[in-house]
Amino acid sequence: MTEELGIRLTGARLLCVVNLMDEGQHWVSPVLLATAFEGEPHNVEPGKHAEIGWFDLDVLPAPLSTAAQQATAALGADSRSVNAATQNGVNALAGS
Repeated sequence: MTEELGIRLTGARLLCVVNLMDEGQHWVSPVLLATAFEGEPHNVEPGKHAEIGWFDLDVLPAPLSTAAQQATAALGADSRSVNAATQNGVNALAGS
């Protein structure tokens, strides 16, 4: 992440693996979910990227690459799993 954002990940886990066939090329890329980092994110490659930003999952800029779409879907599913587990835990405690 230092190369793209100027940060160093200090905590991360595998979110998903993107399997993509595009223009005759096959890409398999692990997508990590950063849980902690050091540094202040900034645009290290302004020649490649106009800007960086934080976005709600429901209000993402367009267009998103296929890989970003797959990662976003996995993140949404992951968030729903965490929320459901938390809600079930609260319900179990409330029902006791």
